[in-house]
Amino acid sequence: MASISGFGQSARWSLAALLRRLLIRPIEAEIELDTATREPLVKKRFYPPQRDALLERSAMAREMFRL
Repeated sequence: MASISGFGQSARWSLAALLRRLLIRPIEAEIELDTATREPLVKKRFYPPQRDALLERSAMAREMFRL
């Protein structure tokens, strides 16, 4: 009688997953270091330019009026 859990298929996939984990090696990546402290450089965040306050306030007023 066939099992409801489907042991035959899941055993093959779990073995494939185990082999994939064992065969994958960590990737070597180059990290830029600060010359003075020899610590990894932190990328600065990019902030888009600030929007005009007058346009934002008028858009909000228009939305509130529609409600």
